[in-house]
Amino acid sequence: MTRHDAYLAAIREALNRHDPIGLIEMGCPQDEYDPEANAGARALHRFFSEHYVQVMVHSIFRSMFDDQTAGPLRAYAPLAAGLIRIRRQFCR
Repeated sequence: MTRHDAYLAAIREALNRHDPIGLIEMGCPQDEYDPEANAGARALHRFFSEHYVQVMVHSIFRSMFDDQTAGPLRAYAPLAAGLIRIRRQFCR
């Protein structure tokens, strides 16, 4: 597994664990959030604070789905904290 593959896998695992819009809970496959993971991986290295990562991830979900499905920005705070940890681990 390349470093980039491990980075994507870590982002995917975080998305699945936090399940922002409930797809994993509904029984969708583990790769259901892969488009969002790929979009997040491309953008994550540019953001240094949890707030900006939270806004970035929320905007990805709003663009992939819609405002109602994405839900409120505040719901993305725990996911953003996890993504910041992933960023620190992989984007040096």
